[in-house]
Amino acid sequence: MNNQTALWGLLYVNGMLLAGIAGVVVVGVNQTQPNSSIHKNGTVLSSTDNVVQTAYTLAPYIPSGKEYEAITENISTYSRPALNLLYKTPHEQKSFVFEPEVIASFYTTEVTTHELYVVLDTDIIKQHVANIAQEFNRNSTYEYASKEYSSVDRVLNEEPLVQTLISEFVARMNGTVKAEIVITEYIDESPATKGDISDMYLEVDKSQQKLYLWENKKIAGTYVISTGLSGPTPNGTHHIINHASNAWSPIANVWTPYWMAFAFNSDAHAWLGFHELPYWDGANGEKIRRSFDTLGKPATGGCIQLDIGDAKKVFDWAKDSMIVLIHD
Repeated sequence: MNNQTALWGLLYVNGMLLAGIAGVVVVGVNQTQPNSSIHKNGTVLSSTDNVVQTAYTLAPYIPSGKEYEAITENISTYSRPALNLLYKTPHEQKSFVFEPEVIASFYTTEVTTHELYVVLDTDIIKQHVANIAQEFNRNSTYEYASKEYSSVDRVLNEEPLVQTLISEFVARMNGTVKAEIVITEYIDESPATKGDISDMYLEVDKSQQKLYLWENKKIAGTYVISTGLSGPTPNGTHHIINHASNAWSPIANVWTPYWMAFAFNSDAHAWLGFHELPYWDGANGEKIRRSFDTLGKPATGGCIQLDIGDAKKVFDWAKDSMIVLIHD
């Protein structure tokens, strides 16, 4: 081919081969300096960095109107359907939808000496992910010793999500389409405190529906819980008041194994405490347990319930008078 090699169907994004598109990249055998015009926005169209140098000296290739029409139609196809980014936990659900016109903005065109290409603009994708992060990143506030503290307890891990989206939008160029991506796995949650409230204490994060056990500034355990729905679980600093291997609730008419009281609800005239999923006696004496599906979301009258097995672990670890810090 007279010192030129035709390379078909190659698309590089940020230097990594992700998928193919129809087109030709011309590579000069003895040329080493890359043509900067096809490195725009971090997208490289080449199998190597040896891009034909004659792009600097030859008259530029001018695509025809029909070629631009075809490219526009291709981008329209790549942009459909809309893409839903779904964050879902037992107690919270959020959706962020990339409409077709937004997805279309992720694609742009590049002209080499011989071809018109569709490429991804990764900078725009990164900006959209950064905007989503502003919705997901969350601060927790808590009060201790008459002082209010604030820290970040939920963060969107942006870079892996960006790479997933790049893969999705490249796949669309090859005819493979997803209408939804679950992004829950890209969210990092952490406790609001740093283990410095006391040598040992319990931290309840109602926004996460999680319990953290702190010991010597290290997390000794993390558990999924349920806090108040029909009645509030009070924020603030409390203390473990007592331990009971099983306790009867005359208000709810249920047994609450591995009970640890931490606060008194004066409106309900009842103690609030940690306990295992409660149960009651059926007509034939069998135990009827509250559903496991209630874990991970508000479901109680103000108590803090844990799964079977988890409640005993916390019961054995915690001591009377130990601090219980509860916050949103």
